[in-house]
Amino acid sequence: MGGENEGSVQVPSSREGARRSSVSQRLEQAADANVLVIYTGGTIGMMPTDDGYAPAPNFLKEYLKGLPQCHEAGFPELTLPLSRYGKRIQYEILEYEPLLDSCNIGMDDWLRISNDIEKHYDKYEAFVVLHGTDTMAYTASALSFLCENLTKTVVITGSQVPMALSQSDGMANFLGALTVAGHFCIPEVGLYFNNRLLRGNRCRKVDASGFDAFDTPNYAPLVTLGTSLDVHWHRIRSGSHGAQFRVAKAMSRDVTTLRLFPGMTLSTVEHIFSPPIKGVILETFGAGNGPDSNQEFLNILTRAHERGIVIANCTQCIKGAVSGAYKTGVVLRRAGVVPCLDMTTEAALTKLAYLLSRYEQQEDVEQYMQSNIRGEITMEEKAKFSLNDNDFIRKIAEAMSEAEGTNVDKTTNRIVKALGPVLLCSSASQGDTDMLERLIYSRVDPSASDYDSRSPMHLAAANGKIDALSFLISKGGDVNALDRWMGTPLLDAIIFGHDDCAQMLQKHSGYVVKSEFISRLLRAASEGDAALVERLCKFGGNPSDRDYDKRTALHIAAATGNEEIINILLSHGAEVNALDRWLSTPLDDALKQGNESIINILRDAGATHGSGAHSPRKHTQGSAGNLKQSHPGVEYDYSPPLPSTKAKKVAKKHESYSTGKKSTFVLEGHGSLADLSRGAPNGAISARPRLEGEQQPHPPLDLQKTPYAARKGPSGSTVKKRVTGKSARGVDDIILPALSAAKKGIVQQSKA
Repeated sequence: MGGENEGSVQVPSSREGARRSSVSQRLEQAADANVLVIYTGGTIGMMPTDDGYAPAPNFLKEYLKGLPQCHEAGFPELTLPLSRYGKRIQYEILEYEPLLDSCNIGMDDWLRISNDIEKHYDKYEAFVVLHGTDTMAYTASALSFLCENLTKTVVITGSQVPMALSQSDGMANFLGALTVAGHFCIPEVGLYFNNRLLRGNRCRKVDASGFDAFDTPNYAPLVTLGTSLDVHWHRIRSGSHGAQFRVAKAMSRDVTTLRLFPGMTLSTVEHIFSPPIKGVILETFGAGNGPDSNQEFLNILTRAHERGIVIANCTQCIKGAVSGAYKTGVVLRRAGVVPCLDMTTEAALTKLAYLLSRYEQQEDVEQYMQSNIRGEITMEEKAKFSLNDNDFIRKIAEAMSEAEGTNVDKTTNRIVKALGPVLLCSSASQGDTDMLERLIYSRVDPSASDYDSRSPMHLAAANGKIDALSFLISKGGDVNALDRWMGTPLLDAIIFGHDDCAQMLQKHSGYVVKSEFISRLLRAASEGDAALVERLCKFGGNPSDRDYDKRTALHIAAATGNEEIINILLSHGAEVNALDRWLSTPLDDALKQGNESIINILRDAGATHGSGAHSPRKHTQGSAGNLKQSHPGVEYDYSPPLPSTKAKKVAKKHESYSTGKKSTFVLEGHGSLADLSRGAPNGAISARPRLEGEQQPHPPLDLQKTPYAARKGPSGSTVKKRVTGKSARGVDDIILPALSAAKKGIVQQSKA
């Protein structure tokens, strides 16, 4: 069963090396693991009564505290004893009120469980769900679809006999589930029962009373427990690399199943496909066959499909798959029935409810019903190609083995592991889906990456190979794999202008790393690449995201005067009044440039001034009088500020600036403030530095040639302000407060 991947709970074999280097590594977790046990109800925590087994609220936690195998005294509640692998597992119990019998569980309860996982996702390393056995397979399947981008272990378990009774399977199932969840990162929803961890969406209940109640007839176990704990890593799906975990918030209730039986009446079939039904799982005979000679039956299916109802075909058999080998199955396909291959009815029903709540188009739902999105379906393998059997590789292996004195088969495996990712990436970049299929059939991981950590998904997206991209997604390839530059496949599709690939990746929860999105967006805005800005906003993220200076792409576009990019950003909802670290808005950047058309665009979008030192209320840059009165929001004229180098020259000229002592500066002005702001002949501002204790001031510094901005005010306003500051501090800190006083039309005086 396990081959080279089986063994005790030690480091998995080297065949998983590349996959374990990902974000969701399959190594043992930290020295102590925190696990949340979500107790929904079920037989496992029941107590016997006169009416049979019944839920016992607030019983389970106290019961477990008293058992040494479930809690070690002296440790926080609840803590398992040190395991044989040198690890302690701490767990908490979240008990539902009221406790649920699994026969009464519905979609709202599935959503509740998944939301509780999301709520506590960052606090715990893993989750165990205690559940009744009757509908456990349905819940396991539903959780597998609701939990998107899962990177942690979720195990659902229960028992056939209450844990508190003798000869119960409850204790073994509970401790086994905790052991698996606490020791390994298996990013799937699994079902643990009778010493086996099974893939949740592959499970069926196969025994009503036996301890071996669950099985996955079409898929082998993920983990088996005996005298050792064997993890079959090659059967475990790769976690989502770097993508944000999230939970779907809805499932369509308008789904049902129709199990065919000989002699079924047409009225029954017609009733099943009546509104408001949007999806039907058709349980057919054998390999997916139905009554092909009954034309009216086929007409009902055809009309239902034309009305937008999704019809999926699952076999009634416990083992096996829907096949197109028989005429009766082909006829159903022509009527619009989608084959679900070896998917269980439980998985098909919950998957259909999930997809109908997420996608509006019938063809999208039908496509994903036939695709492998959570490991729930085995895709048909048409190619029978194997790298290990390739003559060329075999010859190389024989030569290397002879030189090294090693086994030919082992050498062949080494070569395959080295060449597999390279060939996979090369095939993806060329869109060669046939070769991709052959390589994956040879057990090359569809998410395997090259020396730059670029996956086949990166190469397919960058080269616009939509068919190859779709194929890789259907095979479980990681849509959010990160290359060495933190780029995802979606970012490649955006950069190289392949909108169809970007749209497909976005539909499958593809994303762009935020830091890369911001960097690319601001660079595109500064370089005037309007097409890239459009694609980044459409597929990549929030156009209002900011860089380390809190500047947005709209700041950059306003500063560079690019009207087209400004319109693109605004059309995608960019925040028009975003403040950068200097408290300036995009309008402030536009005002500095004096670009009237951009100012109009921003003002029409509701732009206002900032309040920072670089906003026009406080900063003085630009050309005097270059903004017309037609802009009522523009309150200041502009004139060049006295640069710091100029200030130093002035300071050097007046030795009192560099004495290190406090100086008193006196500013005086006359004429209207409008005249002052333009530096008109009848308006002037002068500043006189004076040393403390010195009676006679130095000669006035005539700033007439480099006037500063002034608030427009009534004609004849006079400015006079005394400001004390450190010497050589510059005149910026002097004149601006003076003009602020002028704005109010008053004379302010500070202590000398």
